[in-house]
Parts: sequence; C-alpha cells; structure tokens
Amino acid sequence: MAAKEITTIEISIEGKKLIFDKNNDKSKVDFDTGVDDGNENNVRIELGIAKVFHKVLNFIKTDTELFQKQEFELMGEMLSKIIFGKQGDLRAQPMKDTYAFIRAGMVKYCRIILSFDGQSNLANLPWEYVLYKIKNTTETYYLAANNKSCFQIMRRFPANVQPCKHPDQEKLFVILLMNVEGNSNITPVINSMSTEVPDIINMYDTLQKKYPGKLEYKVLDSCSLEEVKEKVEETVTGWKNTYNYEPAYILQYTGHAMLDEQIGKLAIRPKKDEKINWVKDRIFASLFGQDMLDVRQPSMVLFLACDSAKIGDIDHNLRGVAYEFTRINIPAIVGMQNEINTTQSCAFYYVVYESLLQGNDIAEAVTKGRSHLGTDHKDFNEKDLQPIGEPYKNNYFGSPVLFITTDEPVRMIKPPDETEGNLNIQAGAGTTGSQLTQAHSDRAAKTADEVTDNAKREIAKAGDKEKRISRDGEFNK
Repeated sequence: MAAKEITTIEISIEGKKLIFDKNNDKSKVDFDTGVDDGNENNVRIELGIAKVFHKVLNFIKTDTELFQKQEFELMGEMLSKIIFGKQGDLRAQPMKDTYAFIRAGMVKYCRIILSFDGQSNLANLPWEYVLYKIKNTTETYYLAANNKSCFQIMRRFPANVQPCKHPDQEKLFVILLMNVEGNSNITPVINSMSTEVPDIINMYDTLQKKYPGKLEYKVLDSCSLEEVKEKVEETVTGWKNTYNYEPAYILQYTGHAMLDEQIGKLAIRPKKDEKINWVKDRIFASLFGQDMLDVRQPSMVLFLACDSAKIGDIDHNLRGVAYEFTRINIPAIVGMQNEINTTQSCAFYYVVYESLLQGNDIAEAVTKGRSHLGTDHKDFNEKDLQPIGEPYKNNYFGSPVLFITTDEPVRMIKPPDETEGNLNIQAGAGTTGSQLTQAHSDRAAKTADEVTDNAKREIAKAGDKEKRISRDGEFNK
C-alpha cells in the first residue's frame, strides 16, 4: 500500500508576481490587476467581484436570507480564479496533479497556505469560501470546508514562521476567558451573552463525558484586563503542580469583537471595578507575549467571537484581533471573520476540540469543523444547523479562519501510534515539524514507484477525459 503523504502548496504575492510554491518548487506567474483584461493572467474583474461580495457579506450580519447559496458560489469561484488561475494558467497543472495524487491514494491531504502581507491587498479577503471546480467534471469543493476534498486552507504571514514543536502530552488543557457581560452606555453597545453561557459550558462538559480524563478546562469569568496575566499564570502553575509538568494549553476567548476603523477591538473589563468596554487588539494580545508571561505562552488562541478574524489595513500595516496574536508567535489562532451565532460557534468548536482530542493537528480539526457547519443537519446537541439536503445553505461554514505561525500546523496531544509499515513516530516536546515531515518523506521514498504509477494512471485518465471532451463536445463518463 502506498504511503500517505502530505503535500503543501504555499501561495504568496511578491511585487506583481504570484508565487505558487508546491513542496519548495517555486513558480512565478504574472499577477495582473491592470486594465488589459485580454491577458490570460489578468484577475482585475475577479478581484473586483470578490471585493464587492466581501463588502456585502460584512453588511448582512446574521440575516442569512440576504446572501443566497448562489452568491457564495460565485464569490468562491472568483476567489479560486485569483489564486489558482484561469484556463491556461501555469498554476492549473500543479492543482490538477495534486488532485490526481489524492484520487490515486498517495496523498492523504494537501495543505494550502496563503501568505499575503499588507502590500498584497489580499489579506482581508474571505479565502475560506474558495470554491474549486475540477476541470471537465461536475465536482466542486469548498476547499476549506469539505473533508472529502482532502484540502486544508490556512493563513500564514511570512515574517514570523518558526519550527513547530508538538506538545508531548496526552491531556488537553483549556483556559476559558469568559467576557459575556453587556454595556449599553458605550458605542457600539456591547450586548450581554449571559443567557448563552450554559450552552458554551455544556459543550465542554459533553466533551469531558465523551473523553473521560482527556480534557481539563478552567473558567476565568469576567476577568479584567489587569487581572488576565495573573489569573492565567495561576491556572497554568496549578496544573503544573498537579501533573508535575507545565502543560501546553489553549486560551479560548468568549465574548464580542469587531473591526473599528481598521483596528481590531474586543470586549473585556479594562479594570476590575469598571464595566466591560472595547479594548484594542494590540493591548489585549500584548498580555500573552513571551516576555510578559511568567509561564509558557498559549499554544493556541481560539475566539468564540464574531468578527475576531477580520483583518484591517492601515497604510499596508495589518491589524485585527486574531491577527495580532500572529505577531507574538502563537502557533495557531482561530477566529471568525463575520457574524456567527453561538449555536453555530459551539457546533464548530465542539468538532474542533473533538478532533484535537483524537490527536489531529489544528488544520485538520478546523477543516472538520467548517465541513460540519456546511454539510451536517444537526449539532452535538441535536440542534438544527441547516435544512436536510441543503449543504452550504448559509455563510457560517466560511466564517472560521485559521492563522498559523509555524512550518506546519500544531497539534495539542500525542496521536495514536502510527503502525503503517515501519513508520512509528511519537512527536514529543523536542520533535519539530520538519523532523516529522522528514520521517514521512523517508517512508514515502520506499514506495515511490508504486505512488508514481498510481498518479500516472489518474493523470492519464484525466487526459483521456479531456480528449473525449474535445472530440465529442461533452463529458463522456
């Protein structure tokens, strides 16, 4: 049996060139946004349509009826053409090959890492809605939100990529920072989320029952900005004293966030005796810098908050609640890029946590969570997500955004032993992403002939289909 490999495609902008980097094999193609629409690489129209849809998406809030399924599909197609190219583009072949490798069974999944800085004018677009169409077939996939596609979309900023060190532990630790109070005396008003707390806590309690002894969480309720550092340090130190090691942990913020004049803000009490208020993104993120905490930084920061993943741009300098945590090198950050209700958020995070508890990395976990929002009818509490038989009915599936700052996505606990062939790796505290990838590569090399033959057969099939289309004018199954 062919070894399961991981393929990585990194897409970035360098000047007026788009870098399409597949497994360190870089190709550069023109990224033309000028007025010459005749240029096959010109994406001015596609980029314009995507930006218009993005603006509409920001204004519709939670009224899902104002943005129909066909609108999401059109926006997704435009986003796909921007980064994967149009017909005849050099980028089309690597994507076609990757799809063939997946169909052949030699590639487990493909990570697509988008690295767009402030100069690119692309960082704030909703890439999680990319809709990829398989040429000459009826197959289409929301790549970020469909497990069957075997693709994973994440974002990374090129200035702070670091080696990934996977925690060597078998238990998941979560600090739940709850900021659910309301304040009607400020602008914008902060609405109370107090009635939604039981549903949020129930998510963690349900996971604890399903995975006994595997999850421990600590609630920091209405913790003020000036108390956060001390409370986090107390919690982590308490775990260290109990378990005789300092655990890697997740910080989960629950509350409200927004992008105000291109600056991210979130709701928290500035001081213990003050009411909840809006605090700027950099002020909050700075509390968790490596030089600020007397314990280790969070390995992940997750936001159960609308608009927490929105990205602002001030003179080509990016801002945003979730984005600011990439600047302090948190390995993984997840936020929401538009409005999403608590039911959908809990449904998403339940699947994310469940996947993490099974030893999967955060990219796989987030992809499963998005897919759950897009395709499933019920959540873990049997609450309705969308009508039966109407997948991707609303915009929720594309709301979660994953940012990483490492060479590969981090996982929180050790996975089950890998038993295929001679590959048996336990990635401990000192195991880097590059070491783990090398081990997979060594195993894969032993089956290269079989892998190549399978891939060639799939590519040949695709070529035969194209010939039939050219001859007959339609797809002959």
